[in-house]
Amino acid sequence: MFVSHTQEYSVKLYDAEKEEVTRIFKRDYQRVKTPRDAKREGGAILDGKRILPPRQKFLNDVQNLLVFKDTLWGVTSTTDKEKRTLIDVFDSEGQYIDNFYIKLPENLVQRYHGNTAMDISGDYLFTIEQNKDGIYTIKKYKIEDQN
Repeated sequence: MFVSHTQEYSVKLYDAEKEEVTRIFKRDYQRVKTPRDAKREGGAILDGKRILPPRQKFLNDVQNLLVFKDTLWGVTSTTDKEKRTLIDVFDSEGQYIDNFYIKLPENLVQRYHGNTAMDISGDYLFTIEQNKDGIYTIKKYKIEDQN
């Protein structure tokens, strides 16, 4: 099982049978500052007053982990208006192979960082998306290798 649970770039390979982390891997990564207009969620209510958590200085470096065939994709916080979202690719042992940008739909990129459910099955990427009216749909995208 691959796990990323810190803000900094770190992915752990957890062996459930041994009940231990067997490998930790990282790569040099330029952190992405949290946008000023980013919505803060969570917090608590104390004496009728809502208390929000402090604003994060940076986005979480690894936003999501996806397994595609015999590789692990680390969905990063790096985005580009034209290229969209940077994906890092690792082999099953955690060795960095390469990276690429994936052109996720614009509405998905805008709300991606944080709470978007994604998964890969076969050659397809599945996402749960919400339109401007608040209606959720499951979308299926074909993964094509264009090198």
